[in-house]
Amino acid sequence: MIAKSIAVALAGLTALAALPASANQGFEIVNGNEKASIVQLWYAKNGDSKDPWKAVKLTPIGPRTTSNFTFDGSACYQDIKVRFDDTYEHVYANVDVCGGGSLFVD
Repeated sequence: MIAKSIAVALAGLTALAALPASANQGFEIVNGNEKASIVQLWYAKNGDSKDPWKAVKLTPIGPRTTSNFTFDGSACYQDIKVRFDDTYEHVYANVDVCGGGSLFVD
């Protein structure tokens, strides 16, 4: 009886752990720069040095333009790195990509 209760509890926890992946309904990148386009975008699980940067295939995101993405994986908190066409790069740490949020990049 105890083993069955533990199995049911573990199954419930497994279902909860899967929620972030299904909660990932898309994410917006807002290019707030007035002159430069975003030409490359990468993401990696926040705080996990063993998780390599994953490149996102994208059409350049022009100045003052918004683009939508869906991130793979089950982690809601990602580090996002962008590169502009003027070669400037910036990393935005600990970004919540689940639940339809957005990131203003400038």
